[in-house]
Amino acid sequence: MFKKLLSGLGLMSILVMSFPAIEVAQAVGEFELVSFTVTDSNEDGTFDPAPSAGNETLKMEYELSEPADNLKLEISNSAGTVIYVQNVSSSSQLTTGSFQWTGIFETRIVTPGNYQVRLNANKLGEDSINEIRSFSVVYPNLGKGLISDFRLSKEVFDPSFSDVEIAFTNTASSNVLLEVLDSNNFVIKSFNNYKHTLYQSGAEHKVLWDGTNDSNSKVVNGDYTVRVTTRNEFGAVVSTKPVEVDRTLENLPDNNDHIYRIKFTPSTTFEPGDDDDMTIGFTVQEDLDELEIVAVRGSDEFLIEEFDELYRNEEIEISWDGTEDNDGYDYLDEGNWVIEFRSTNGTEDLVAGKVIRLKYEQPEIDDFFLSKKEIDNELGEFTSIVFRVDADAMVDLVVLRDGDEDDFIEEDFEVEGNLWYAVDWDGGSYDYRDRIEIKIVARNIVNENVQSTASTTLKLEEIKESTRKANVVNDFMSPVIMDTNDNDDFVLNYDIDNDAIVTITIHKGQNGTGTSVIELITRQQQDSGFNEVTWNGEKSGGGRLAKGIYSYKIVSRVDSTDTAIGVFVVGDTGGSSSGGTGGSSGGQGSVNPNVTVNGSSVGGGSGTCGGFSDVPSTSSQCEAIKWAKDNGIIQGYSDGTFRSYAPINRVETLKVIFTTAKLGLSSFTVGNLGFSDVQEGAWYMPYLATGINMGVFNGDGGGAGTARPDATVNRAELLKLVFETSRVRGKDSVGNCFGNYWDVEASQWFSAYACKAYSYQLFNQAQLNPNFLSTRGEVIEILHKLALLNRM
Repeated sequence: MFKKLLSGLGLMSILVMSFPAIEVAQAVGEFELVSFTVTDSNEDGTFDPAPSAGNETLKMEYELSEPADNLKLEISNSAGTVIYVQNVSSSSQLTTGSFQWTGIFETRIVTPGNYQVRLNANKLGEDSINEIRSFSVVYPNLGKGLISDFRLSKEVFDPSFSDVEIAFTNTASSNVLLEVLDSNNFVIKSFNNYKHTLYQSGAEHKVLWDGTNDSNSKVVNGDYTVRVTTRNEFGAVVSTKPVEVDRTLENLPDNNDHIYRIKFTPSTTFEPGDDDDMTIGFTVQEDLDELEIVAVRGSDEFLIEEFDELYRNEEIEISWDGTEDNDGYDYLDEGNWVIEFRSTNGTEDLVAGKVIRLKYEQPEIDDFFLSKKEIDNELGEFTSIVFRVDADAMVDLVVLRDGDEDDFIEEDFEVEGNLWYAVDWDGGSYDYRDRIEIKIVARNIVNENVQSTASTTLKLEEIKESTRKANVVNDFMSPVIMDTNDNDDFVLNYDIDNDAIVTITIHKGQNGTGTSVIELITRQQQDSGFNEVTWNGEKSGGGRLAKGIYSYKIVSRVDSTDTAIGVFVVGDTGGSSSGGTGGSSGGQGSVNPNVTVNGSSVGGGSGTCGGFSDVPSTSSQCEAIKWAKDNGIIQGYSDGTFRSYAPINRVETLKVIFTTAKLGLSSFTVGNLGFSDVQEGAWYMPYLATGINMGVFNGDGGGAGTARPDATVNRAELLKLVFETSRVRGKDSVGNCFGNYWDVEASQWFSAYACKAYSYQLFNQAQLNPNFLSTRGEVIEILHKLALLNRM
């Protein structure tokens, strides 16, 4: 048998060896990764993409042994979120390639931490290549917005009875993001005023979280993380704090042996300032020596009402307005409050309570933009700040210079919800090099801590003269907001500094690129100087403009073109002001039949009111302007215009007021009168000297600083100059009076002057808008009215 087996094996061996040899293919590395590197610009092992600090780029370089069919690079953060994808499609980069990443995700620099770059390459019939390289994002520059004093009022809280207060301070001007994350690191709550919102250096923040998510649903019991992120040009900072939600912590009874039948109206949510007072009712079970009703949240306690003696079966009902002492001032913060009933009967002290949620309507800023995004303030240009808020609010308009709050344009300006407002601003004395932003803050009427903010950039840019083009300057539409119920004309004012061919169109939207509504002027030859285009608001197809946001586009052409774009609104208005200029022109081209140019449908020619080419006889200001011209109060400009809508400066205002009042001018004008910014011997020096001697004008800083002769004058300042002059002349007195504009409070410095203006109906409206810039035409109208009343 053994021999048989051997013979069998020998036969098998012969059979195998009789086949030709077969070579089995092995993966020997034809498709391989030769190299893959990830380096930062400084090659120091860390990546700093902050634009004003490291300003680094991340370089990703690779080489394959042969071309891939497809190749992809991905960058992900420590949470696994992919923040950058580069799908390589160019055949030249499927073997070797180099790509750069600036550290930007969703328009913002990424947060510090660990990141991964994954290279994935595929080739048909070959094993895929998957390689990972790691790197770290670090922001070492101390200019970043560090987060200090970060604390939570509670580490564990029951949202049924209280909120958790989140407090922190940002040490540098930064955009701040505040979020709450669940245990899976998903964002479940964001906060309206902290969605990458700009806050200044040292801003102290206190924000309440009520245990709800962004859908306003209650979150479940568990562990959560409060995360604060700041970003600025020097870097990003992230800080976190843990918090636990436990809805079983507190169990305060809503009745006891002393009182019962506690009832609130409204029952669960009270909106102070919007609702009527809240009613608190209860029934006394037995005689009580004393009872205190207290609003409690965390360590905060505020007495609402107290009683010395109460008797059994008494039914008590009180009203509460939501303030600390129930006195109409100092409203309690938004959130859940426990209304505790602390009673004493002999030696027995008991506490009952019930939760009420205080809520304040947060004004949302529906619209906020500038009529002109770029101005030359040295040439007297201005922009209108246009906004609309969805609820009644107190509004601040703030100037930010280089990221820091620098000045107020408007402060505590009370507005009505869903109405359009506009405020003119001339750029002040800021320099072309300044980085200027305008910020709006809309605060709840009764609780200023409930607010919304937004900001926009204004570019201050010098307009340089050129013989090859005609610059369009000092352009604006008046009014910048046309009330839906008005059928007044629009007046577009502008200046060109060379003779040019001009085309003007009106478009939907803000950018001058939307659907064309009408072409006002088509390739009309115009002379250099000021121009005024009056348009009845009719569209090309007929009918007035509907509600909406519109833009005008002025294109002037010589050898090259210049384009000016401005924005205006048709809507329900709460108040607006706009300045402007008139002008002269003439020549060829076509003018829409709904349009007049400088008082004529074809341009040119003299005006019909006071001899001014830009004041038609139909103007509501014609009578006052003609009176001022006839009495030598105004002369107009050398080009034959008056420029009714142009803002008026300080010294021009003094001149027309003093001329109207027939004041003798001071002859003592030696030197600079104590002002560092005036020109000795200038035409306006006698007017400044007269104003100082009369006590009407003191300049800035009590006369010891600056006069700012070229500064524009707002309505409040105008009224002071007018009525102080009238007082000195013995024509009027500034004392107590009755009635005032609804937007003027008795405590404001100009209240008495506004009251006089109200009594004489100098402004035909219910509100003064004291910070609106006065225009040349408006000043003349006011002086004319007062002259007719013998008050000047």
